[in-house]
Amino acid sequence: MTQQEQIRVVRNAAATAFIGLLIAIAFQEMVAPVKASLDRSGITFNDIALSTAFFVLATATFLFGQYNLLFVAYQGFEWLANFLFYTLECLLFIFLGGETTVSASKLGRFGFFDYLLVYFVLETVWNLLTLVRNALKHDSAAIEAQFPYVVVTVVALAEIVGILAKTGLNTYSSGSIGAVVATVLVSQALIFILAACQDLF
Repeated sequence: MTQQEQIRVVRNAAATAFIGLLIAIAFQEMVAPVKASLDRSGITFNDIALSTAFFVLATATFLFGQYNLLFVAYQGFEWLANFLFYTLECLLFIFLGGETTVSASKLGRFGFFDYLLVYFVLETVWNLLTLVRNALKHDSAAIEAQFPYVVVTVVALAEIVGILAKTGLNTYSSGSIGAVVATVLVSQALIFILAACQDLF
């Protein structure tokens, strides 16, 4: 193994460990509000739905982050950009984890829906930038592989914005939570299906 390959192995291992640490902190942040809600109100649909959406999104981000940092042959700035993107998303999940119940979301200025919108905006912008980068490189295979992810994230973002435009960001009714969480789960299921079809996992 050359020195450059050794450096790459150490770099990838350190980066993925750091991403894993941030996700672990995000899950830890979820514990306090969920426990407080259980003690106060017992098991409720709204809190289960928000916690499920958080769990699915955080797990998907962790898995795709690990895959991209370990197995995709990014070099230099491209690798650094991917690492910074997944770091930013994991930091966002730390904030999102503290808002995984209705009561916690209503206490502060920003709640679960606010951070969720930021997440999908980041995902959409990143996928679009990746698509543009592949187009500039004239990489038709990469464009074909990336395009379905762009469609899924854009449609999911539009659907969530449409739902919240009707119900309001701070309503947190069972109807709005159910519709938003259903959109999240369907979008992530489609992304995992796409990844499986492309033999990423």
